[in-house]
Amino acid sequence: MRYLFFLFLFLLAATVRSQPFPSELNLSQQSPDSFIVEFNTTKGNFQITAHRSWSPLACDRLYLLVTNHWYNNTVIYRVAPTRSYKGGKIVQFGVSNNPAANYAWRNAGIKDEPVVHPHEWGAVCFARDSINSRSTDIAISLAPGTQLDTVNYKGVKGFPTFAMVTRGMDVLQSLNGEYGNTIVDLPDDSLFLGRPFFDRKYPGLDRIISATVIKSWRGGREMKGE
Repeated sequence: MRYLFFLFLFLLAATVRSQPFPSELNLSQQSPDSFIVEFNTTKGNFQITAHRSWSPLACDRLYLLVTNHWYNNTVIYRVAPTRSYKGGKIVQFGVSNNPAANYAWRNAGIKDEPVVHPHEWGAVCFARDSINSRSTDIAISLAPGTQLDTVNYKGVKGFPTFAMVTRGMDVLQSLNGEYGNTIVDLPDDSLFLGRPFFDRKYPGLDRIISATVIKSWRGGREMKGE
């Protein structure tokens, strides 16, 4: 039993260390023109297809994070009705297991961009809470939400869609929503406390097991080995 306990601690520590800091990566790296990311979750797999022409900086950031394993072994902390408009539902994730890494990425937001593609059913965008604050948290709409294309929130107009769910919407619909908006209503910075906090306080949360770029295209040609 003692061996298993120490093995658990070792694996947890390795997981916490696995999320990179922005200072360790090339933040100016550009993504392919389009690419598909497959998310393996505790309820099954879903895929999103990203289009750089819709929101170049958002696609660059997503590609950088996925290819550097940011989302692996992280919690899906929000499956809840939207509060900015009636009839919406959202899935949200993207905080890492490492509190220090979360704080570092908070100060590495990308610049705001205009909305190009409408926020329809299955739209994917980065969450934000101020000017130029899109960082690592992804929000996926499980209902049409075109209000998000024009809403003025904290000095910025709209939430730019950069990808669409192209497979596995049933998986997203099945994610555990028992905590609703409880977690996003916690005091500031609670989201940054990492997996030990979530596992202790909200043990029923589903998780992203892994996220992988499975296809990508540049100039209309499928790329190999990206």
